[in-house]
Amino acid sequence: MSTIAQLSFFDLPDFVEEAPKVEFVSPENLLSKFDAVIIKNVSLITEEDQKVCELLQKDFDEAVRFIQLYLGFYNEHPCSNKYFRTHWLIENEENRLSTLVENFITDIFNHFRLSYSITIEKEKIVHKYDYKVTYQEIVDEIILQLDGLNFKERAAEEIRNKIHSRIYRPEEKVKVTSSSVRISDFLQFDLRWGNPQNTRTDSLKDLLFAVEYFESEKNSPRVDFKNIYHGNSYRNDWFDEFTFETMGKFKSFKCFKNGSIQLKFASSELAVQFAKEYLKYTN
Repeated sequence: MSTIAQLSFFDLPDFVEEAPKVEFVSPENLLSKFDAVIIKNVSLITEEDQKVCELLQKDFDEAVRFIQLYLGFYNEHPCSNKYFRTHWLIENEENRLSTLVENFITDIFNHFRLSYSITIEKEKIVHKYDYKVTYQEIVDEIILQLDGLNFKERAAEEIRNKIHSRIYRPEEKVKVTSSSVRISDFLQFDLRWGNPQNTRTDSLKDLLFAVEYFESEKNSPRVDFKNIYHGNSYRNDWFDEFTFETMGKFKSFKCFKNGSIQLKFASSELAVQFAKEYLKYTN
């Protein structure tokens, strides 16, 4: 394992001067050299995020203190006889402490994962730290997974990537006409039983996530959208027009029996912008 100390993102100054240029970097030091960067007034987490993390840290530290008190007492007052052995209790508390650390790390990860609807993995670090871990260290680990993006940028990238994965042959499937965008073969409806069933609810969900971010830069769709894709996939109004009067850029969408979906925007410029940014439209 490298012995190079990891610099916490929380220790970065508001402004970092350009790194000095060197003519030669030895292989041993290669991993410690980074491209020159300029950082100006970067807010890595919001004040609300910090408050949540600090509260979790407070509860975690308090729980750790109590467990350590028990461990201290058991170690200072050992007992081992036919009926009782303190090492049983010590083992239980040590396991409890390990579980506590894992839960704390999980809670920090879940806060950012759910708040920003991003994909981050805790498995590689959940056993990396002991009871001395701080939320700053965990957030550092999370930020390293963002590949140089902030949380909102990462959320936007994931939203685009998800909807991109749903669009096959965009040059054929995506058409822009005036203020409307039509995507062919995007959904699929089963018409065999009474009310039509949308069998591609995940596709609709990813599309509405993209529409929401395009409209408001929020990474969680509004309730009106959630009611559509979280609701019963059998609906008698699937082929009606769904309108959203409170939205500014986006106006409505309509599904068709052949699996096409048509999105309507407030202007032709907005329609083209959405198609290019989220649907790989190039015309």
